[in-house]
Order: sequence, then C-alpha cells, then structure tokens
Amino acid sequence: MDFTKLLQQAVVDAKAMMPQAKTDLYYYVSKVKDAVNDTTANVCKVELLPVEQDVYRLYFKCSNNPNAFFGLGIYVVAMGYPIARWHSLERWQNNPDRWDVLYRTSESLDRHFQNMVSRPSRLVRLVLKYSPVHTHSRNWFWGSSNDQNQ
Repeated sequence: MDFTKLLQQAVVDAKAMMPQAKTDLYYYVSKVKDAVNDTTANVCKVELLPVEQDVYRLYFKCSNNPNAFFGLGIYVVAMGYPIARWHSLERWQNNPDRWDVLYRTSESLDRHFQNMVSRPSRLVRLVLKYSPVHTHSRNWFWGSSNDQNQ
C-alpha cells in the first residue's frame, strides 16, 4: 500500500469538502439569523464572525441592551467536514484539540441548528429574556423580583 498516495488523496478530498462545509455553516446560520430577526422584530440578532482562519464564533446580541452579548459556540471548519464545535470561546482557547461536538455531515449540522431554534436552548432563553416582543414571557421563564418577595 502506497502511504504517499493515500495521504495525497486525503488532502485532495479534504480540500474538496472545505467549501461545502463553510457554505453549509453560513447557510444554516442565515436561517437562524432570519428566525431571530423575525421573532424579535429585528431588535436581537445572531452573527457568525471569524475568530481566525477557519474558526468562527456564533453570538447573540440585542440593540436594546448593550450588555446582551452572548456566545453561542465556536465552529472550526479547518478541513471541511467534520465541523468541530466548542460551547464557548474559553473552552476552545483552553482546549483547542478537545471539541464538544462534531458535525460529520450537512444533515447533522442542520439538525443542530434546528434544535437551536426549536427546543428550550440557550438561544430560546436569550430571546425570551431580551426581546421586547416577548416581555410578557420573561417572568414565567426567568422568574421576577416580585416572585422572590412572595
């Protein structure tokens, strides 16, 4: 078996997968971004920003509260699929070789982002807490100062 040919083919395959993985990441983030914009009347948003080459940070922020800036994960697309994810910037900085989750296919990445908007995820909690459109829901989910006095 020729190990050189195997390695060369692996490099060619990885290069071929890189553009698709990045395209998928941006596509699914755009779907989440649209959902947050529509649900919060464009007050809150989700953004994907590069941290360094092939490393992206997903975050949530709201224009009505400058302190509402929360990380939603770090995604590394260094060689295409699988895409590695860390739950926080700190986890990635402290353990760059120990990801929290691997998304091996476009379908698994799609499921991740669908879960982010359809389950009681951190994103859903943040929308409930910071979106002025959903202020009536805050006390139920987060509790209010009045609840503590009762």
